[in-house]
Amino acid sequence: GQALATHSAATTATTQNATPTHSTPSSATATNTPASKEALINNGIRQALPQQQPLKAILPILVRLLKDTGVDIPPSISQPLKKLVAAQATSEQLQNPKELKKAVLNSGIFLEGKLARLVAAQQQREQQHGRLNTEQLASLPSKSDYKARDASIINADSKATTQAVIRDIERLLGKPISAEKSVSTSNYTQKTPMGSHSTVDPAMLQQFLKQASIAKKISSSANSSKDSIDITLQQLGKQLLASLAKTQLNQLETLNHRTQNTSESQTLVNNWTAEIPIMQGKHTDNLSLHIKEEATENLDNIKRNQWTIMLDFDLHSLGKMSVELSILEQHVSATVWSELEHAHSAVKTHIDSLRSGLEKVGVKVKTVECLLGIPKKQQSSSHQLVDIHT
Repeated sequence: GQALATHSAATTATTQNATPTHSTPSSATATNTPASKEALINNGIRQALPQQQPLKAILPILVRLLKDTGVDIPPSISQPLKKLVAAQATSEQLQNPKELKKAVLNSGIFLEGKLARLVAAQQQREQQHGRLNTEQLASLPSKSDYKARDASIINADSKATTQAVIRDIERLLGKPISAEKSVSTSNYTQKTPMGSHSTVDPAMLQQFLKQASIAKKISSSANSSKDSIDITLQQLGKQLLASLAKTQLNQLETLNHRTQNTSESQTLVNNWTAEIPIMQGKHTDNLSLHIKEEATENLDNIKRNQWTIMLDFDLHSLGKMSVELSILEQHVSATVWSELEHAHSAVKTHIDSLRSGLEKVGVKVKTVECLLGIPKKQQSSSHQLVDIHT
């Protein structure tokens, strides 16, 4: 929890003016009032909503594209794409708490926080080094060592990798990639809802690969080959922009909640939303993770932080499931929602195992509930994206 709070503070300081593009957010170009922040956030959400698509939906395209020997992807593009695919966690890895933490921190929503901390650390390091003599400096890592370490931290982040690939694609094309109508969001959400096992619209995948290799089937000339690559890169860039828009939408939602806590009389509430693709052999699943930190007071007016964690996923034959954990110090309450009746019955027979598992790690379990259905999502009242008075 403390790590998330630190990440959030840095992210807020550097991304409050972010809009859903692949450019680095500009620094403090607008006023610092809550109204201006809310306007910037709402404008960014308007831009991201029609473009956004989770990374989970794009991974099958990348896997097929990288394995398709009939499509020539330049090494400068294919190598980072391979790293992006290889960096996605498997279900076995996510059962390890350290791997789960790494997946969340590298999901893209904390990228600007990482950048802010690295810049601050570099400035502090330069000030400290200025007070050292030559012998003392010689015992420290070199500038190239620090640079390599910082690069490894950034390159592990999915948003940073996506941005880098998009810039490389635009450099090869010699023009920016247009994100307009890159994804049919309405069709996508109907066919592949959040957490669904269905990886991507088959028609979209088939059309993508058809466009990528169309010139090779028509002609073997150099110009046609270049046209084939350009078509592939354009389509690929649009898909990556859609993934980037989804990450930025999650970031903007986080910032939106923070702008609602400007009054001293309001309870401080922080929210983080992350989506983690899960590689399952040839398939890709999705784990939606929502974390909320809320300041509370007990009867003795002692302030404490209460954490609420919501997990949404799909067990395929067992349907969609959600798990909510409410954590206050060492006390935990758990609620499990099951979409289907037979899944609900199965959960009830194993609920005691959940309780005993939590207690074995030193957690005091207050309540454990099993509910049939899907939990209602709280809608943010601040998102009036359409002006009803116009």
